[in-house]
Amino acid sequence: MVTITVGAGTTCAREETTVTIPTTVTLPGEDIETTVTIPTTVTLPGEDIETTVTVPTTVTLPGEPVPASTVTVTATAAPSTPAGYFCNPQSGVNVIKNGGFEQSLAGIWRAFQAGPDAFIMRTPASPASGSYSFRSRAGPNLGNNTPQRLAQAVLLCPGVTYEVTFKARTTVPNAAVVAAWIEVPGEGGYTLAGGSLGSDQYVTFTSFDTRPFPLSGTAPVPGIFFFEFSYGGDPNVEKDIYVDDVVLAPV
Repeated sequence: MVTITVGAGTTCAREETTVTIPTTVTLPGEDIETTVTIPTTVTLPGEDIETTVTVPTTVTLPGEPVPASTVTVTATAAPSTPAGYFCNPQSGVNVIKNGGFEQSLAGIWRAFQAGPDAFIMRTPASPASGSYSFRSRAGPNLGNNTPQRLAQAVLLCPGVTYEVTFKARTTVPNAAVVAAWIEVPGEGGYTLAGGSLGSDQYVTFTSFDTRPFPLSGTAPVPGIFFFEFSYGGDPNVEKDIYVDDVVLAPV
């Protein structure tokens, strides 16, 4: 038996399980449709959640489509003293740790870098608030528009409605897409928010809709919260996406 705490004020204890999730996530937009097919294997619980994600992605943007890619993301769930098996969600309490990126990413967020001229990092360069934000950069010598990803393990309570909000901007308007979704073992994937970035100023994204995740039982359910940063247009042009103030909270 291992106890995991992910996010503020929620703990659970679970036996080790391995679950395979074939998932299709569709992100709507005004002129952009992104379909992400994710066969995912998640092993819970333990020090690390190892997730292998194969993502053939098509993004309709000015320029060529984003190529398919295969990534491995490790999201850490830190063990803690158990406080019981049952959910006690608090409205407005963020279950995302370090959503403002004011602390180091280590042990909380896990990032995947697309290539040698791509960067994915915490940075003081362009925060929406505070002193830091998260930056996903495709460099001019990368030669492709491979998407990059950021992930964190979370706990969700069955029957509870969650809402996500985050702020994002890009240095190349109309040539970048950001998407947020959650994978839940045995339940599937849920697109939360996102779309095309048309401005170099921060824009706030919120959930497409607010409804309870169709989870079963009364105990907290582990899942993985993902960001995907996709690029279009000339692959030899440097592109940056900045994200800040990430919140996933019961409403």
